[in-house]
Amino acid sequence: MRMFKYVKEAGVFSSCLTIKIQAKQGEKLPFCQSTPAECEGEKGRAVQRSSGMEGRCLCFTKTGCGLAVPCSKASFRLGTALAFRFLCFTKIGCGSAVPRSKASFWLGTALAFRYLCVRKEPFKRKETIMLAYTFVEQGRFELREKPRPELQAGRDAIVRVTLGSICTSDLHIKHGSVPRAVPGITVGHEMVGVVEEVGHEVTSVKPGDRVTVNVETFCGECFFCRHGYVNNCTDPHGGWALGCRIDGGQAEFVRVPYADQGLNVIPPSVTDEQALFVGDILATGFWAARISEIKEEDTVLIIGAGPTGICTLQCVMLKNPHRVIVCERSEERLRFVREHYPGVEVTTPESCKDFVLRHSAHGGADVVLEVAGSQDSFRLAWECARPNAIVTIVALYDKPQLLPLPDMYGKNLTFKTGGVDGCDCAEILSLIEAGRIDTTPLVTHRFPLERIEEVYRIFENRLDGVIKVAVTGAASTSFSAR
Repeated sequence: MRMFKYVKEAGVFSSCLTIKIQAKQGEKLPFCQSTPAECEGEKGRAVQRSSGMEGRCLCFTKTGCGLAVPCSKASFRLGTALAFRFLCFTKIGCGSAVPRSKASFWLGTALAFRYLCVRKEPFKRKETIMLAYTFVEQGRFELREKPRPELQAGRDAIVRVTLGSICTSDLHIKHGSVPRAVPGITVGHEMVGVVEEVGHEVTSVKPGDRVTVNVETFCGECFFCRHGYVNNCTDPHGGWALGCRIDGGQAEFVRVPYADQGLNVIPPSVTDEQALFVGDILATGFWAARISEIKEEDTVLIIGAGPTGICTLQCVMLKNPHRVIVCERSEERLRFVREHYPGVEVTTPESCKDFVLRHSAHGGADVVLEVAGSQDSFRLAWECARPNAIVTIVALYDKPQLLPLPDMYGKNLTFKTGGVDGCDCAEILSLIEAGRIDTTPLVTHRFPLERIEEVYRIFENRLDGVIKVAVTGAASTSFSAR
């Protein structure tokens, strides 16, 4: 005697049906053409214990992920006929019919329920494998298949990535300039998406919300978080974790720890592309402008007109300084600044020092923001600053920088530097919604995730006039049952 129990776990309805079938050892079971031993050897779920039939003799269309969907009217009528055939007769055709035995009746009941109540296509199943761009070793990234992330704690959320991007920091990982980066992790920390699942402690977002994802992971409760220094969160995964020490967002899905802190709901009037840079380079520019203590009478010098430099420029302009100067080597980028920000003055590194002296009242810039991170940009930054100026280092350098204290002695400069304290995302989204910040002109190239190798080649080598790229998530439709 073999007993088979079929359980619906998480679909439209819940049912449990136990069927007893008499079969000798080695004899095929009547509903799945497997022997009792073969069925007994199955290691899958209880719902799959009908062996090689993948649940087709159960009460559901498919057993994958325990999902089932009610039949259409046409399928219901077909099911009715099949139910009549299975429930009452052993044979049909030629006008002859023989009543079933009691055991066959119960088998027929199960088959009838399957045909009557569910249709051929269920809700889209929760896929277990996804594409993810992976840090393999120094100098080598690869697009690989990985398991889809799952909730690990009550404050986690799973986000389906709808749009992502590449940051220069990703290139720093590739080139070995970020020693804390863990080989095997999925890279990427610049993304927006849709919440798919949340842990039981998450209150600020829910499944279906469009959200920005913060580059920083922070608990919101430790000493540093309470004072706004979220980059120095004392949690083991605090600070820059996504795409560096834990799996990031150049993938179809990403797990976000401390979702109440790291996710912000995108307003309905703001598109994904408008919000794409909120969690990283816009948060960086906003933080840099905030800590630089810019006043309306100041002359501000920004060194570097790359993507982070442009985001910094937009956030500096919110402070309404007297004059803004952008220093950039690339003629394409200088042209971009002239086109989009006609009130901003531009210069090149070779003429920057003289240009600033001619266009400032006190022997240099009142505030300098160094965003380039090139070989000579650090020295240029403090040389162009007036005495008692603030020099804010936004850039991340590939190599150690020399601080020549004897040369700068007497300038009494204040240096501010470090990782972004990205706790201003809600305010940034409000500014985007009000039309005061717009970073969409930065997006010059758009590609699907499957072509991310090509995207990296273009971005890393600054080909084809690239400024910033938008990478569309391969999971373009939801796997949820909404």
